[in-house]
Amino acid sequence: MGYPMLFDEDREQARKAKHERRVTRHEESLTWVMGQPQGRVFVRWLLEASGAMGQTFDRDTQVSAFNEGKRAVGLAILERLTHPKYFEQYVTLLKEQQNHE
Repeated sequence: MGYPMLFDEDREQARKAKHERRVTRHEESLTWVMGQPQGRVFVRWLLEASGAMGQTFDRDTQVSAFNEGKRAVGLAILERLTHPKYFEQYVTLLKEQQNHE
C-alpha cells in the first residue's frame, strides 16, 4: 500500500518542477520584452487596449462585464510589471510614454 503514495509524491514533485520551469520561462520572457523598446511599446498598447486604468461601467451590463474581463487581464499584467523585479523597466515604460504624448 505504500507504493501509490510514492508515485503521488513523484507526481507532485514533477508537477512542481514543471510549474517552476513555466514561471522561470515567463519571467525571462517578460524581462526580455521589457528590455526592448518595441516590447515596451507593445506592453503599453496591451495596457491601453485592456482598459486597465479606465472605468468599465456601461449601461448595458453585458458590456460592463466584457470590459471588466478585459480590465482584469490588464491588471494582471500591471501587477506583474510593478513587481520589484520589473519595476525599473516599468518606470522606463512610463517615461517613454510621457515622451511620446
